[in-house]
Amino acid sequence: MLNRLQESDIKLLRVFYAVASCNGFTAAEPVLRMQR
Repeated sequence: MLNRLQESDIKLLRVFYAVASCNGFTAAEPVLRMQR
């Protein structure tokens, strides 16, 4: 799955996980489920 990600997508994921780690990962779970 990681091989399909582009550099721009990886940057967005890094920002997303950074925000998720600050706000609590439980708040980010619904977003992750939507993107799958």
